[in-house]
Amino acid sequence: TSTICLGSAPKHVLSGSASSSNATEVPAVVDSGATHIFVPYYKAFSSYKRLPPGSYVRVANDVSVPILGVGRAAFQLADKKVRFRRCYHVPALRAPLLSIRHIRRFPGCGFLADDQGILLHFPNFHIDVDDSEDCVIPFQSLGTSISPVELDY
Repeated sequence: TSTICLGSAPKHVLSGSASSSNATEVPAVVDSGATHIFVPYYKAFSSYKRLPPGSYVRVANDVSVPILGVGRAAFQLADKKVRFRRCYHVPALRAPLLSIRHIRRFPGCGFLADDQGILLHFPNFHIDVDDSEDCVIPFQSLGTSISPVELDY
């Protein structure tokens, strides 16, 4: 059995499961407590390795939910197309969770929060995080529908 920590994601992200429709834009939560990027949509993955039964993520309400796989996922955040490795497929989530801890370990990436707002930094651009109610960024799955030359990161 393998367990990964999700952190302190809001309850509305944890209850229920994501819609099967991957084509529509949904809010992704920028999470300072998550250890990895967690994506509920299989179609976001461009490479995928199924994990053995017994792989779980422990969510904020101390419930364990299954992780079905891990791989490279491509998605659009706001108006930027990005791809990350070591993303976990957790269909029980209602929304993707973007780990600040995970993203900041990629070259040129970071996170800034001050009295002016919140930014997710990449080498050649940044994305504003909407923190009016929660810390969210518009998210849309891309998976294999995008070529590497089309990616912003």
